[in-house]
Amino acid sequence: MNEDQLRAELKAVYTSSSWRITAPLRLVSQLLKSGGWQKLYLDTRRLVKKTRAHPVEVRPLEVKRDDTERLGPEGRKVLIELQNRIKHNKHME
Repeated sequence: MNEDQLRAELKAVYTSSSWRITAPLRLVSQLLKSGGWQKLYLDTRRLVKKTRAHPVEVRPLEVKRDDTERLGPEGRKVLIELQNRIKHNKHME
């Protein structure tokens, strides 16, 4: 095989479904081999701690009357359910 054929073969492998599907397995394998799990764990812990220290403000869901008319019956049911959940969570605080 010449160089162009080898490049085409390699490109076919990298664009194949199986290569994309097995990407998470290759990542896990690399983390296990390199000891990267500990770094990933520590980075995740730091991120969680930082997130807890600076909570995100959740604003109430505001919908204009015009928007609800365009939703249709199912959309209105979902919107009402979301608004009820928000009200319920406020009462729980």
